[in-house]
Amino acid sequence: MNVYRVPKFHKSTGYLLPGVYQMTIDELLNHKILGGTLQRQNLILSLKEACETYWQYGISEIYTNGSFSTMKAEPNDIDGYICIDTNSQGFKDLINSGSIWSKFYGYHHPKDKFQMWYEHRIEFYIESEHEKIFQKFFTHSRENIVRGIIKVVK
Repeated sequence: MNVYRVPKFHKSTGYLLPGVYQMTIDELLNHKILGGTLQRQNLILSLKEACETYWQYGISEIYTNGSFSTMKAEPNDIDGYICIDTNSQGFKDLINSGSIWSKFYGYHHPKDKFQMWYEHRIEFYIESEHEKIFQKFFTHSRENIVRGIIKVVK
């Protein structure tokens, strides 16, 4: 996948054009579309909290997509995934931290939302370094349209 710094959207679908768009939290907050409404700003501030926690544990592969990564004015949440070796010490330390950002299971039932969604409207999943299941899922729409994804960087 090609890597870009400036998000570009497909005018008719509202999706990011294919590729990985590397952006900082400040760039997201200041982007006219991605940070363009109060609801989006609040989602980004929650994303900032999640990213700061993940960075603390050595996780640097943080990706977002869903309606947040489109031209939709009022997305309901942020969907994303982190890519990490689940055998690494950083991952084990995160899981043992008790942080809401370390809970990767359903709240009441496996198909239910994560605690991070209930408190911050964000859902992160764990991507295996080898399988790339979420990368494929997040870069294709329900209509199987190839779309871009945002990688949050420091």
